[in-house]
Amino acid sequence: MKKFHFIDCGFLAIVIIILIYLVFALYIEPFYSYPGGLTVWDNFGYYLYMPAHFIYHDLSYMHFLPEVLKTYRPSPDLYQVYKMGNGKYLDVYPVGMAILYSPFFFIGHIWATLVQQPLDGFSRPYQEAILIGNFCYCIVSLLMLRKVLRKYFSDKVVALTLLIVCLGTNASLYLTNTFLSHGQGFFLGVIVLYATIQWYEKHKWYWAFLIGLGVGLAACTRVPEILIGIIPLLWNVKDAESFRAKLRLFVSRWTDVFLMIVAFFIAILPQMIYTHHITGKYFYNTYFYPGQVFDWTSPHFYNCLFSFRDGLMIYTPIIILFFIGFYFLYKNFRMIFWSCIIYMLLIFYVYFSWHIWWYGGSYSQRELVPALAVLSIPLASFLSHRFSPRLKVIVSVFIVFCVLLNMYDSYMVVKGHFNLGNTTPQEYSNILFYYLK
Repeated sequence: MKKFHFIDCGFLAIVIIILIYLVFALYIEPFYSYPGGLTVWDNFGYYLYMPAHFIYHDLSYMHFLPEVLKTYRPSPDLYQVYKMGNGKYLDVYPVGMAILYSPFFFIGHIWATLVQQPLDGFSRPYQEAILIGNFCYCIVSLLMLRKVLRKYFSDKVVALTLLIVCLGTNASLYLTNTFLSHGQGFFLGVIVLYATIQWYEKHKWYWAFLIGLGVGLAACTRVPEILIGIIPLLWNVKDAESFRAKLRLFVSRWTDVFLMIVAFFIAILPQMIYTHHITGKYFYNTYFYPGQVFDWTSPHFYNCLFSFRDGLMIYTPIIILFFIGFYFLYKNFRMIFWSCIIYMLLIFYVYFSWHIWWYGGSYSQRELVPALAVLSIPLASFLSHRFSPRLKVIVSVFIVFCVLLNMYDSYMVVKGHFNLGNTTPQEYSNILFYYLK
């Protein structure tokens, strides 16, 4: 007799996540509590392209900036743009986020017109449209990640994986209620994962095109995110023979590979056009503040993992399950193990090599949020293992503790109790026992 499933656990988990995120966005830290809404600090730099080009028609000299800074106060000083020798202003943040948010910018513009709010690109209708955009990208990300994980794991494992990723890590802070690139990087990582699986199964040209487009847009949100390209490159490689088979596949499907490359350059073309317009060069390092460099020979692994300033293991201890999951991924899904582990090691190395390893006002290494798309796979592999009853209880208690800890910390972050990037052990102890005083 056919068995009917009335509840899709993965879908239910997504509903729970979105409801919790809505509470954070609308009640715990409403975006309109700041004059600049979501477009403050780094977010201002990511977003500036849209009003500069489509409203003020002044992407070069930005004469409108003094009035915007006076009205919305996005940051104490204007560090998001840099005045070049030719008098033009260069936005130090890449153009990818503006591309992803362009549909919602135009919705906000129409909205502002209808409700008779300032058509300056920063008034409340624009902010509300951006917040809706955040949630749209988050929902699509989770629905597609659910599809990716269901290729290999049960519905219950997928549901638990989604809950841990979204509620047990700093994704709870960065997927929706911010204009930073991390949530959209997560979205693009999921897109590349899903398109990779589809292309290797069906060999359709449009999946190849989507892979290239996803990798290109990821690079245009944050340059190191180009490393997501390792996933399609090494997917289904488990040994030397499978690697040779991969090369033969690329040769036989050369038109698809060519489409990936074309799509990649289509995605980065707006950035090339912009930098050429401002600097006269198609490729230019826009993020060049003096003293801010990559310490390639001495990456800050220990500090990034264990420092109270921004340590991943300190504030997101559940990440240990993701790491352990690679062992089970190697045992059970070796065809996808190498692409995932190499991607993780490289993305950690690159981000942990940055001179400002605490990433300003970051909570628990926020730059790694996009990597959670790939890291969800080893986590699901860990959760799918059959543990002994005693060990299952221990793991369950640990998971519940980590999720509750993360949600409490997230709440304290948005309420301003964290000295982000500079937290000391004593300060964190005070935060943990804040309501017991």
